[in-house]
Amino acid sequence: MSSIFERSGAVDFPFAREVVLVAAEEAMRNISGMKVTQVNRLAGHISVSFGATAFTWGERVTISILALSDHTSRLAIESGTKMYSYASHSKNGKNIQRIITETNKVLERKGPAIASQLGLNNPVETASTAHPSTADEIKKLADLRDAGILSDEEFNAKKKQILGL
Repeated sequence: MSSIFERSGAVDFPFAREVVLVAAEEAMRNISGMKVTQVNRLAGHISVSFGATAFTWGERVTISILALSDHTSRLAIESGTKMYSYASHSKNGKNIQRIITETNKVLERKGPAIASQLGLNNPVETASTAHPSTADEIKKLADLRDAGILSDEEFNAKKKQILGL
């Protein structure tokens, strides 16, 4: 299922596949307009639809969680439009980033607790549980802006929030 109308993204998390799957499911509930249409826990897949807006005819999103080791998993996302336009193609990239960001937030807040509830052990102190520096956070935002995922206005607003202005 590959065409010029699709976008993809991936990120590795220092948690077991089952933990990332639970976090990704919760993340979908936190993102307005995204609807989980199917979850296959055994395969580690989540299907999501995102309805039509002023910018897009809608998206089909597939999220796959792959175990890289006992304590590291890859969240891989593919997003395809139901009807192509430049605006929808750009929106796909933003939605992929929203999924990654929201899943990261859930893992930062609840990752160890989810692992514990599932009877799993994450023995290593990870970057996801450490607090990134202010400079690191602003650098990540600048990278998102430079990639066209955040607008200048969104970047400046988040930067002010991080700096407490």
